Amino acid sequence: MPSGFKAYVDQIVRVGRTFDFHPDRHDSAYTPLVHGKRLIAVISRGDGGYGPGGRNETLNHLDPHLRTVFSFIGVTEVEIVAIENDEHGGSALADSLDSARRQLLKLAGEYAAMA
Repeated sequence: MPSGFKAYVDQIVRVGRTFDFHPDRHDSAYTPLVHGKRLIAVISRGDGGYGPGGRNETLNHLDPHLRTVFSFIGVTEVEIVAIENDEHGGSALADSLDSARRQLLKLAGEYAAMA
């Protein structure tokens, strides 16, 4: 995770604002305060194959981290749109950009249908 994005996330995860802390609760000391929100993260990756079943899947630490930290504050609907092969360029990058565009258009259509 780039340091600027990490700092942004650190500003969002705030006791008393996005989660409550009550150490005397036996079931869980933490209570999410953010409800009814959806996160769509558009990210880029230098290489490819970080998705499920990909050759770099085990190296993908960002997606699980984002799902965990935002779930902690109550955002459980997390969509990650990844643009891969940025360092490779060429058709691999072009295909990834096209795939990301299609995914974003689909998400936008779903959102419009809900409104």
